[in-house]
Amino acid sequence: MEKYISLGRQVVYDCLFENKCLDIQKIAVLYHKALQEKGISESPYLIIKGLDGNKLLLSDKLNVEPNSITTSPLNLGYDYKHQITASFKLPFVFRALKGVLWIELLFLIGFVICLVWQWNSIKMTLRSVRVQTMGIAHLEHELKKPLATMISAIGGMLKRKESVLCPTDEVKLGMIKARLMKMADITDTMLTSLKTSVLEVEREPIDLQLELEMITEMFTMIRKHARVEYHIAEGLGYPCLDKIYFNYIVINLVDNAIKYGGAHPVVKINFYEEGTDYILVVEDNGMGIAPKDQKQIFKQFYRVRNQQVTKTTGFGLGLTFVHKVVCAYGGKIHIESEIGNGSKFLIILPQVSWKN
Repeated sequence: MEKYISLGRQVVYDCLFENKCLDIQKIAVLYHKALQEKGISESPYLIIKGLDGNKLLLSDKLNVEPNSITTSPLNLGYDYKHQITASFKLPFVFRALKGVLWIELLFLIGFVICLVWQWNSIKMTLRSVRVQTMGIAHLEHELKKPLATMISAIGGMLKRKESVLCPTDEVKLGMIKARLMKMADITDTMLTSLKTSVLEVEREPIDLQLELEMITEMFTMIRKHARVEYHIAEGLGYPCLDKIYFNYIVINLVDNAIKYGGAHPVVKINFYEEGTDYILVVEDNGMGIAPKDQKQIFKQFYRVRNQQVTKTTGFGLGLTFVHKVVCAYGGKIHIESEIGNGSKFLIILPQVSWKN
């Protein structure tokens, strides 16, 4: 009897539940009133579960949501055979934040992917910089020292009192020495500009006919199998250019034309004006350049991949520097070429008066 009295509420609950007389809706109303007394206006729905976790009674079947806030279970009945919990709908702010969180998660994933891509790009750039630095250091060693040695040797030969050279040979050696000294200046300038992104051109009137005459004579001596011709439009004997960079442009383009010109290369140099621009055209009868390579040949260390080019020595820097010089002039360079029909390099340089 005492046990019955002490467990009266549980026994009553069990009796009502077994006889299906338990009014869960009334319990929900009482629960809601208790919440209102505590200052909570939300209306929960109640769930009574058995020991196996199955839902036995619901206060409102229509309001059951998978994503809700659920209270801790409260044991009910004799030997605590049942548990009752209260579930509240998520507030609007949390429901709205749910969608925002998904968007932020997608953004975070994209951000991480971008970071990984950027890191790989930085590593590739650093690797490229190291390769270029090594290449420039190699060029300094391979070019500057031999040029200095040749200039010194030719100077010593010309200064000998008891010379066995005829006047013609002395003139040729003097011209070679002058050309080597200009090549040394060009090499220093080129290597310096390759290390930096800034190149400045100092213009002044030059004797264009003398410059082109020296270039053709030089190639006549060092490339006897080639024929180099030049033509200067009337009235353009002293254009306002520069003595080092322009000379290098012509030498590089002519040298490339002869290298890839086959057994009997013919190179034609034309200089004329068109409107307010100087036009320099270097045309050859060589192997030609494929369209896919025409957009790439001005990149550093790029070389066309074919058997003839592979057999020819070079670092892939000449046309890169030519493009850099043309840009420093504020000009443009175009290529017209077909495989087997030669190439034409057309360089447009804006005219500038000597006073300016």
